[in-house]
Amino acid sequence: MWIKASGSRLDHKSEKRWTLVNWKACQKALPVPNPAPVPVPAPGAQAEAEYFDLVKYAPLNPHMPRPSMELGMHSVLPHKYVVHLHSLATILLAAIDKTNPLFCELTKPIKDHGFAIHQIPAMRPGLALTWAISRQVNPASVVYLLANHGVVWASDCEKTLAGAIDSFEIAAANSLNFALFPYPNVVTQSDLLTCDFQSWPQFQWHAAPLFPDFAVFFPDPGNQPSLTNRVISVQTSMAHRDASELIFAQALVGTVAKIIDAEVVLPEEIASYVANMKLEQLRRAKNFGGS
Repeated sequence: MWIKASGSRLDHKSEKRWTLVNWKACQKALPVPNPAPVPVPAPGAQAEAEYFDLVKYAPLNPHMPRPSMELGMHSVLPHKYVVHLHSLATILLAAIDKTNPLFCELTKPIKDHGFAIHQIPAMRPGLALTWAISRQVNPASVVYLLANHGVVWASDCEKTLAGAIDSFEIAAANSLNFALFPYPNVVTQSDLLTCDFQSWPQFQWHAAPLFPDFAVFFPDPGNQPSLTNRVISVQTSMAHRDASELIFAQALVGTVAKIIDAEVVLPEEIASYVANMKLEQLRRAKNFGGS
């Protein structure tokens, strides 16, 4: 199975950004939860340690990069093509009540392309997410909406998958009025990054993370992005493109969530846990984005 390398961006098309693993061997080596009713309990320290080793040593060629920490989730799904995205539209969609007409509007392109929809509550990435999805494996074309995280699209048809993703993202951006909230004006000076959102018609900033990557890449409680007059500033050694994208995502999700009256704050237990996960620390050390 080819899988995106940890820390690489989807817009980096070099073969060096992908790694090859033995799909069946990964399935066999996955720590499994004790039989229990839903919800599945969070993995313990031993299971997380075993999962860390599985991800670290999964590449068939030792010179290949380490795979994404979501290797487990990719391993349990039977589909030929699996796409995991940190889609801002799906973070918002997952926070909308199913009885809200906006939920029906946003999910229509998904259903029109023949995809089933499953919703996964907010949880730790990696093994915990793997366990949750393993309880809802669907061999048909399927979308998993991951609360406070993103989405997983799975299908055996590449064209169907690509068409559904494009249709959903375009329609959702229109329905949620994303065009009103352009990328901020970004200024960098040494390690100081500022993002100016004063052009936005509305603005809502959450100091607490809304999704795992914000907690992962801004882990220091004493050095969090700060707000002054719709300008976000932070001292960071992270690549400025990555830092500004995370700040933009945090601002866009928080602002649109307020407009549509949705609750999107990542549970504090998850935020604090992911900031200290060994796999996330390895990814953070690479100093660029990706899962």
